[in-house]
Amino acid sequence: MSLAKGKSFSVVSVEKMEPLAGMIEESWYRYVLECEYGSIVGTRCGTLQQVSNHAKAFTDVLNYRGENLSHSIWTRRRR
Repeated sequence: MSLAKGKSFSVVSVEKMEPLAGMIEESWYRYVLECEYGSIVGTRCGTLQQVSNHAKAFTDVLNYRGENLSHSIWTRRRR
């Protein structure tokens, strides 16, 4: 499965959130990545800039994998 042009992931939002239960009181952010097929929600601690950079780098990796795999890693191959 490859992601066709226009169907790649993009960062939709990065929002400040309360720290997760049991975590040190630091700045936590929730980020949302979306494409035509669905969305990915993640959380990360750091500054807004650090989390935004992480989310952007993650979308770059997902899009690279989608464009450069000739098959889905989740489907069986014929033998």
